[in-house]
Amino acid sequence: MLVVVLDGGASGYLLGNYAASTVVLLGIWWSQRRLLLGASDAPPTPIGPLLRFGLPTVPPEAAVFALQLRRPAVADADDGRRQRGRLRGRGSSWRTLVIVVARAFQAAWPPLAYELGDEEAPRTYAHVVRAYVLLLGWMVAALTLMRLQVAQVLLGDEFSASAVAGALPWLALGWSLWGLTWVFTSIAGRYHATGRTLPAALLGLIVNIAALALLVPTLEATGAAIALVAAYVVALLVAHLRTRRLLHVPFEWARLAAAVGLLTVVAAGGDWLLPADGAAGWTLRIVGCALVPPLLVAVGAVRPAEVRVLWRAVSARLPGR
Repeated sequence: MLVVVLDGGASGYLLGNYAASTVVLLGIWWSQRRLLLGASDAPPTPIGPLLRFGLPTVPPEAAVFALQLRRPAVADADDGRRQRGRLRGRGSSWRTLVIVVARAFQAAWPPLAYELGDEEAPRTYAHVVRAYVLLLGWMVAALTLMRLQVAQVLLGDEFSASAVAGALPWLALGWSLWGLTWVFTSIAGRYHATGRTLPAALLGLIVNIAALALLVPTLEATGAAIALVAAYVVALLVAHLRTRRLLHVPFEWARLAAAVGLLTVVAAGGDWLLPADGAAGWTLRIVGCALVPPLLVAVGAVRPAEVRVLWRAVSARLPGR
């Protein structure tokens, strides 16, 4: 509401984020007031184990927060133009669509991840990661195909739209990768080895800063968005290497590669070949977005049996069923 509808920019993003967090924190304090106040009939709180589990997760979260702050700060310092900053802010507000899904996944995933037994956890982790890649990948591909149209709707003129359209797909891709970090955090958490995620976060932050310094002077907003993607690619790779011995997850690499390859071809190829302006541009690019699901089935990234299961689950919840 604050960022997309009211165009509050960075202030709206911070206010919405921290106001909601403050409400949640106050609610938790109230619900745990007997423990916090040291009620005589309350069981003792095992502070030591809680801190050993939780404290190692703080530096990675701080690194991710710093990563978010460094990107716009360096970009703005480089060009020094408020108008371009406003254009980036309005165009980047569409990344919120991806962030909402990624954040929802991060909120819903840990309860399931920690509840799974050791036998069922590996395969479930693999299935969930593939489903996440398919859904968020489709969103990123669609935003890539529609980036010029989206930017024109947001900004109203072709010149302003071209200033931010190049960064939109990279921003969406970066924040979709960010959502996957919790998969590896939960693996470390299952085995009380949360400190294993710290090197991944710190290396990602270092890569982000270096990439910003290299790319922003020439590519400006697009360079900053590419730096974000590079940071999360490195962070995910290191997190996987650091946690794979804790829990061997049989990731379906062939299907993941097929999905990523197809989505890349559709997004990049469609953006290059299809017209960008007029009714033809709108129509053909929307059709390209709609073709992604059947193409994923055709290349084997999605099994036909999975489509049937999904269709039965959706149809069972339709009105009148």
